[in-house]
Amino acid sequence: MLMAVARGLIARLPLTGAMVYLFANLPLGPAGVGVLIPDIEGDLRPLRKLTETGLVIALFAIGMYLRVPLSDRLWLLTLRLVGPAMIVTIALLYAGLSWTFAVSVVWGIVSALGIGWAFGAGVVILATRLRTRYEQALGLEAFFALGLMALSYGCALLAHGYAFIAVFAAGVALRREEMKATGRQVDN
Repeated sequence: MLMAVARGLIARLPLTGAMVYLFANLPLGPAGVGVLIPDIEGDLRPLRKLTETGLVIALFAIGMYLRVPLSDRLWLLTLRLVGPAMIVTIALLYAGLSWTFAVSVVWGIVSALGIGWAFGAGVVILATRLRTRYEQALGLEAFFALGLMALSYGCALLAHGYAFIAVFAAGVALRREEMKATGRQVDN
Protein backbone atom coordinates (compact mmCIF):
# COMPACT_ATOMS: atom_id res chain seq x y z
CA MET A 1 0.00 0.00 0.00
CA LEU A 2 2.89 2.31 0.70
CA MET A 3 4.18 1.69 -2.82
CA ALA A 4 0.83 2.78 -4.25
CA VAL A 5 0.80 5.94 -2.14
CA ALA A 6 4.45 6.81 -2.88
CA ARG A 7 4.17 5.99 -6.59
CA GLY A 8 4.74 9.57 -7.75
CA LEU A 9 7.81 10.00 -5.55
CA ILE A 10 9.30 6.67 -6.58
CA ALA A 11 8.72 7.43 -10.28
CA ARG A 12 11.08 10.41 -9.97
CA LEU A 13 13.85 8.29 -8.43
CA PRO A 14 16.39 6.39 -10.53
CA LEU A 15 15.19 3.13 -8.94
CA THR A 16 12.87 0.31 -9.96
CA GLY A 17 10.05 -0.94 -7.77
CA ALA A 18 12.01 -4.12 -7.01
CA MET A 19 14.95 -2.04 -5.76
CA VAL A 20 12.66 -0.03 -3.49
CA TYR A 21 11.19 -3.24 -2.04
CA LEU A 22 14.68 -4.63 -1.48
CA PHE A 23 15.91 -1.50 0.29
CA ALA A 24 12.72 -1.20 2.36
CA ASN A 25 12.88 -4.82 3.56
CA LEU A 26 16.64 -5.12 4.07
CA PRO A 27 16.50 -3.73 7.63
CA LEU A 28 13.81 -6.29 8.51
CA GLY A 29 15.81 -9.32 7.34
CA PRO A 30 18.72 -11.25 8.85
CA ALA A 31 21.13 -8.37 8.11
CA GLY A 32 18.93 -6.01 10.13
CA VAL A 33 16.69 -6.61 13.14
CA GLY A 34 15.87 -10.17 12.10
CA VAL A 35 12.09 -9.90 11.90
CA LEU A 36 12.01 -11.56 8.48
CA ILE A 37 14.14 -14.70 8.50
CA PRO A 38 12.84 -17.04 5.82
CA ASP A 39 13.11 -20.78 6.33
CA ILE A 40 13.11 -22.05 2.76
CA GLU A 41 12.17 -25.63 3.65
CA GLY A 42 9.72 -24.79 6.42
CA ASP A 43 8.04 -21.92 4.62
CA LEU A 44 7.88 -23.54 1.18
CA ARG A 45 4.09 -23.42 0.75
CA PRO A 46 3.65 -19.76 1.80
CA LEU A 47 6.68 -18.73 -0.26
CA ARG A 48 5.24 -20.53 -3.30
CA LYS A 49 1.87 -18.80 -2.88
CA LEU A 50 3.54 -15.43 -2.37
CA THR A 51 5.68 -15.96 -5.48
CA GLU A 52 2.64 -17.01 -7.54
CA THR A 53 0.72 -13.95 -6.37
CA GLY A 54 3.59 -11.65 -7.28
CA LEU A 55 3.91 -13.26 -10.70
CA VAL A 56 0.17 -13.01 -11.38
CA ILE A 57 0.15 -9.29 -10.51
CA ALA A 58 3.29 -8.64 -12.58
CA LEU A 59 1.96 -10.48 -15.65
CA PHE A 60 -1.38 -8.70 -15.45
CA ALA A 61 0.31 -5.31 -15.09
CA ILE A 62 2.63 -6.02 -18.02
CA GLY A 63 -0.33 -7.07 -20.13
CA MET A 64 -2.15 -3.86 -19.26
CA TYR A 65 0.79 -1.64 -20.14
CA LEU A 66 1.30 -3.13 -23.59
CA ARG A 67 -0.02 -0.48 -25.94
CA VAL A 68 1.21 -1.90 -29.22
CA PRO A 69 -1.63 -3.03 -31.51
CA LEU A 70 -1.88 -6.80 -31.91
CA SER A 71 -1.30 -6.35 -35.65
CA ASP A 72 2.05 -4.59 -35.06
CA ARG A 73 5.27 -6.35 -36.15
CA LEU A 74 6.65 -6.06 -32.58
CA TRP A 75 4.37 -8.95 -31.58
CA LEU A 76 6.08 -11.33 -34.04
CA LEU A 77 9.02 -12.04 -31.71
CA THR A 78 6.67 -12.65 -28.80
CA LEU A 79 4.48 -14.95 -30.87
CA ARG A 80 7.53 -16.87 -32.09
CA LEU A 81 8.71 -17.35 -28.51
CA VAL A 82 5.31 -18.21 -27.07
CA GLY A 83 4.13 -20.26 -29.99
CA PRO A 84 6.43 -22.65 -31.80
CA ALA A 85 9.57 -22.10 -29.74
CA MET A 86 7.91 -22.83 -26.40
CA ILE A 87 5.90 -25.77 -27.72
CA VAL A 88 8.92 -27.33 -29.46
CA THR A 89 11.07 -26.86 -26.36
CA ILE A 90 8.50 -28.48 -24.10
CA ALA A 91 7.93 -31.28 -26.60
CA LEU A 92 11.67 -31.99 -26.85
CA LEU A 93 12.00 -32.03 -23.06
CA TYR A 94 9.22 -34.57 -22.77
CA ALA A 95 9.79 -36.47 -26.02
CA GLY A 96 9.20 -39.83 -24.37
CA LEU A 97 5.65 -38.96 -23.33
CA SER A 98 2.51 -39.71 -25.32
CA TRP A 99 0.31 -37.50 -27.50
CA THR A 100 -1.77 -36.86 -24.41
CA PHE A 101 0.94 -34.56 -23.17
CA ALA A 102 1.04 -32.59 -26.42
CA VAL A 103 -2.74 -32.21 -26.36
CA SER A 104 -2.64 -31.04 -22.74
CA VAL A 105 0.01 -28.41 -23.59
CA VAL A 106 -2.02 -27.09 -26.51
CA TRP A 107 -5.20 -27.15 -24.39
CA GLY A 108 -3.42 -25.35 -21.56
CA ILE A 109 -2.31 -22.51 -23.83
CA VAL A 110 -5.48 -22.17 -25.93
CA SER A 111 -7.87 -22.38 -22.98
CA ALA A 112 -5.83 -19.88 -20.98
CA LEU A 113 -5.77 -17.38 -23.85
CA GLY A 114 -9.52 -17.79 -24.41
CA ILE A 115 -10.44 -17.48 -20.75
CA GLY A 116 -8.17 -14.50 -20.15
CA TRP A 117 -9.30 -12.65 -23.26
CA ALA A 118 -12.99 -13.31 -22.61
CA PHE A 119 -12.83 -12.07 -19.02
CA GLY A 120 -10.58 -9.10 -19.86
CA ALA A 121 -12.91 -7.91 -22.62
CA GLY A 122 -16.00 -8.75 -20.56
CA VAL A 123 -14.95 -6.63 -17.59
CA VAL A 124 -14.51 -3.55 -19.79
CA ILE A 125 -17.87 -4.13 -21.48
CA LEU A 126 -19.54 -4.56 -18.09
CA ALA A 127 -17.87 -1.48 -16.59
CA THR A 128 -18.72 0.62 -19.65
CA ARG A 129 -22.35 -0.47 -19.52
CA LEU A 130 -22.60 0.24 -15.79
CA ARG A 131 -21.06 3.67 -16.23
CA THR A 132 -22.98 4.83 -19.26
CA ARG A 133 -26.37 3.29 -18.65
CA TYR A 134 -26.65 3.25 -14.86
CA GLU A 135 -23.92 5.68 -13.71
CA GLN A 136 -22.50 2.96 -11.50
CA ALA A 137 -19.02 1.44 -11.04
CA LEU A 138 -17.24 4.79 -10.93
CA GLY A 139 -13.86 4.66 -9.23
CA LEU A 140 -13.81 0.88 -8.88
CA GLU A 141 -11.01 0.16 -11.36
CA ALA A 142 -8.69 -1.37 -8.77
CA PHE A 143 -11.40 -3.76 -7.58
CA PHE A 144 -12.27 -4.74 -11.14
CA ALA A 145 -8.60 -5.43 -11.83
CA LEU A 146 -8.19 -7.58 -8.69
CA GLY A 147 -11.37 -9.47 -9.44
CA LEU A 148 -10.34 -9.97 -13.05
CA MET A 149 -6.96 -11.37 -12.02
CA ALA A 150 -8.53 -13.77 -9.52
CA LEU A 151 -11.33 -14.82 -11.89
CA SER A 152 -8.99 -15.44 -14.83
CA TYR A 153 -6.49 -17.33 -12.70
CA GLY A 154 -9.10 -19.47 -10.96
CA CYS A 155 -11.11 -20.32 -14.07
CA ALA A 156 -7.96 -21.24 -16.01
CA LEU A 157 -6.96 -23.57 -13.18
CA LEU A 158 -10.43 -25.15 -13.18
CA ALA A 159 -10.18 -25.67 -16.95
CA HIS A 160 -6.68 -27.17 -16.57
CA GLY A 161 -5.22 -24.25 -18.52
CA TYR A 162 -2.09 -22.25 -17.80
CA ALA A 163 -3.34 -19.70 -15.30
CA PHE A 164 -0.42 -17.32 -15.71
CA ILE A 165 -1.07 -17.05 -19.45
CA ALA A 166 -4.75 -16.39 -18.71
CA VAL A 167 -3.89 -13.50 -16.39
CA PHE A 168 -1.53 -11.98 -18.96
CA ALA A 169 -4.15 -12.33 -21.71
CA ALA A 170 -6.75 -10.71 -19.43
CA GLY A 171 -4.47 -7.71 -18.90
CA VAL A 172 -3.85 -7.32 -22.63
CA ALA A 173 -7.56 -7.68 -23.44
CA LEU A 174 -8.53 -5.23 -20.71
CA ARG A 175 -6.21 -2.57 -22.13
CA ARG A 176 -7.34 -3.18 -25.74
CA GLU A 177 -11.04 -3.01 -24.89
CA GLU A 178 -10.53 0.02 -22.65
CA MET A 179 -8.76 1.86 -25.46
CA LYS A 180 -11.58 0.94 -27.88
CA ALA A 181 -14.25 2.03 -25.40
CA THR A 182 -12.60 5.38 -24.64
CA GLY A 183 -11.68 6.07 -28.26
CA ARG A 184 -7.98 6.52 -27.47
CA GLN A 185 -5.52 5.45 -30.11
CA VAL A 186 -3.03 2.75 -29.33
CA ASP A 187 0.43 4.24 -28.82
CA ASN A 188 3.14 3.02 -31.20
